Amino acid sequence: MKNIITLALFVLTSLIFANPEPVSACSCVAPSSPSGELGKSEAVFVGTVTNIEAKNKVSDKLGLGSSADLMLVTISVSKAWKGIDQKNITVTTAKSSASCGFSFEKGKEYIVYANSREEGLHVSLCSRTSLVENAQKDLQELGKAENIKENNDNTNKSPRSALSVSVIGGIVGLVFVIIVVLFVLTNRHSDK
Repeated sequence: MKNIITLALFVLTSLIFANPEPVSACSCVAPSSPSGELGKSEAVFVGTVTNIEAKNKVSDKLGLGSSADLMLVTISVSKAWKGIDQKNITVTTAKSSASCGFSFEKGKEYIVYANSREEGLHVSLCSRTSLVENAQKDLQELGKAENIKENNDNTNKSPRSALSVSVIGGIVGLVFVIIVVLFVLTNRHSDK
């Protein structure tokens, strides 16, 4: 009886302190038609992959990364239906197909369906993203796209909007300081 209790405690302790790796598997709902996915996506475009790198090179070099780590994929855009007006963009995708990451290859041309996430435009294995050579149905159904020219490359898209944010932030800060000063002055006068 004592051995059974000891064995049960050992198993229970092992289960409590076990630190299993999280298992992730990609599960997708089949994408809808090209025009349906155009409506659901933040950006749809055709471009050639010019660079692929791990988002966190340090953890990748140390072998600390997981399959859910992100890859940064730089794409030279040739034409767009939606959401893109610059020549070179960077999208993210999970490192592994187990985490729904799309396997881009440098130098290949893709039709890309991307959505916005915290880190920017994101491409999933579950989207209609594919090699252009395999996307004739998409190209036909989507029709004419806007050609993206070299001079549309505005990576630092809007310095004016950054300035506007700074000015607005400064005004809000100034108003806050004025309110605090007025509050302190009114309380001093009421105490007298």
